[in-house]
Amino acid sequence: MDKNGYIPRGQFEPNYMEKAPNYSEIIKYANNPNNGLDIQFRGNYINIYYLGGSLLKLEGRNSFTFDENYFYRFSGDGLRITDIDKRLLKPDYIKRCRGSKRFLSKCSDEELEAYHLLSVKIKKELRQKKDNIIKRLKEARGKEVGVVLEDMKSVMRDYKDNLSNTNIRKSNINERVIQHYISLFNKEKESHSDFAVIDLEYELSEYASYRVPEEKKTKKGKKQPRIDIVAIEKKTGQLYVMELKYGMESTSGDAGIDVHFTDYLNSVGDDTKWRSFWEDINILYNSQKKEGVLSDVKLKCSKPVFAFVLKPKTETDVDEFRKKVKEECSEHIPIITLPLDEDYNNPSPSSHYLVI
Repeated sequence: MDKNGYIPRGQFEPNYMEKAPNYSEIIKYANNPNNGLDIQFRGNYINIYYLGGSLLKLEGRNSFTFDENYFYRFSGDGLRITDIDKRLLKPDYIKRCRGSKRFLSKCSDEELEAYHLLSVKIKKELRQKKDNIIKRLKEARGKEVGVVLEDMKSVMRDYKDNLSNTNIRKSNINERVIQHYISLFNKEKESHSDFAVIDLEYELSEYASYRVPEEKKTKKGKKQPRIDIVAIEKKTGQLYVMELKYGMESTSGDAGIDVHFTDYLNSVGDDTKWRSFWEDINILYNSQKKEGVLSDVKLKCSKPVFAFVLKPKTETDVDEFRKKVKEECSEHIPIITLPLDEDYNNPSPSSHYLVI
C-alpha cells in the first residue's frame, strides 16, 4: 500500500485470512474449472465469481461476504429488492416512493409505512439466511467446503432465474457474463487456449503512475478506464490487455473501440508508463503462483499488447468489426473472435477459448 492507500491487485496484508483455517480448501475448490467458479485477486481481498457475479468475497483475517439479496425471490407483483434497498429502507422513504415508477408512487403514507415495516422484516430474514450460510462455510472442512459452496451457487442461480422468469432481467447474457466464462475456460492447464486469463475488470487507479492524465481522458470527469481482460500468452509469456465487445452496438459511443485504444495509448501502452503497470501485474502474477492458480506460465517483461475480443451477435459482425477496427484504430491490432453461440444455460468451453 502506498501513501495514498493504493493496493495493487494480488497484494495482501501479512495476516490475510490467518483465522480462516479452510481458506486453502476454498481456493482449491474454486480453482477447479469444473466447479464453475472463477477466482479474481484484488487489492487485499479475493472475489470468487459465479455466473458473472460475485459469489464470495474473502478479506481481512476471517471475513466472508455473500450477498444477502441472493436469497430474495420476487413474486411478480410485490416488492422488488430495489424497492426495498433504494426506497423503503431509506430515512426519506416516503419521498423516494413518490418518485417511483411502480405501484409505490400511488400508495398512501399509511400504506408506505406498512411496506417500510415489511421491508425491515424481509431484510432481517435475508440477513439471517446469509449469516447461516456463512457460518456453515466457516465451519466446513474437507468435502463439506464444496457442499456449502454448491449450496451458495444454487441460491445465486435461483436468484438469477427468478430475475429472468419475472422479466426483471430480460436476458442473462451480457459482457460481464461472457467475461466470466472467458476467464473460466482460459486457464493455464487448458490446452485448447493460447492464453491464461489472470484478471478481469482491471480499473486503473487515480494514484497509479500509469493512469490516463486528466487532460487526455476521453471524457472529462470520467473515472479511469477499466481493462476488461488481462491475460498472458502461454507460449511466449507476453502480457495482453483485451477489450471485449458483444455485438456491433457495443463498438461506438463512450465505450467505443476508438476510446479503448486511445486510453491504452495514454496509459499502459505508453512507452514511459507500461513498466509500472507490468510491475503491478507481476505482483498479481506472483500471488497467483503462490496460491496455485498459476504454476508453469511465465510472464515476460515487455509492453502489453492491446487486443480486441469479439463475441458476435450476427453472422455479419466479424467482417464489420474488423473493418471498423482498421478504420478507427489500427490494422495491426489483434482481434480474437468467438463463435456465434448464445446458449448460456449450457456454456461450452470451446465457445470461449482465446486463440490468437
